[in-house]
Amino acid sequence: KIDLSLALAVAEATDVPRQVAEAAACTTAAARSSPLNLDGDSPASMLSARNSFSAATRRVAIVLTPSSGGDVTEPPTVLVRALARRGMRPATVSARARRSTDSPDAAENGCCVLSFEATHSTAFDAVVFVGEPAAGRPSAAAARLWAREAFAHCKPVAAVGSSACAWLLETLEPETTQPPSMTPTVPPGAARPFPGVLLLLRPPGELLGADGGGGDSDEAPDVAAVADAIAADVARHRFFERLFGPARVASS
Repeated sequence: KIDLSLALAVAEATDVPRQVAEAAACTTAAARSSPLNLDGDSPASMLSARNSFSAATRRVAIVLTPSSGGDVTEPPTVLVRALARRGMRPATVSARARRSTDSPDAAENGCCVLSFEATHSTAFDAVVFVGEPAAGRPSAAAARLWAREAFAHCKPVAAVGSSACAWLLETLEPETTQPPSMTPTVPPGAARPFPGVLLLLRPPGELLGADGGGGDSDEAPDVAAVADAIAADVARHRFFERLFGPARVASS
């Protein structure tokens, strides 16, 4: 099927009779009543906020950016396991690798830590930042590149903790044409400054813990709320509103 508005635009530009364009297009009431058929088979439907995919099998990078001490912090296995329970494939990323991504239990036990040199933001469908990078450390520059690149690619981006949220807003400022809106959202204590950007300003205390064993029944409600919010963003896959909305991605 061809979107009616697209067919009419092409017909007008090429002097093709309108009735020919209508015959070639999808002529349902939905297509005729909307400039773009966001619910049908047209490519424009991929840009629709009503479009939904599944979070299952999506790769999520949890970027560890310690503000002090060593280059590697302990993987937040509570968060890792919560995302894995929802079908996602989380992996932690830091300045120094700890275990190969080929480890069969990496997604389950949260022990997989990849280095910035061994992988790239384009290998993941979403990025979650934990901690605030210290200025001057190599991990700070790498984390900044990951944040700006994921945002420019319209991928879901999240930050956990007040310091990480402040750092992410500062990092994304050059990438947007207008300031953030800071819209409150679920879970409690969270905000959305831009489409597909989730700031967990007051995350549950146990979210970044290293003890996340057990089944689904052992998952705390507040942890589940955070994981569900991230999963909902990952299911959207892309937030193309950033390209066209009030807070647009700045052109390079």
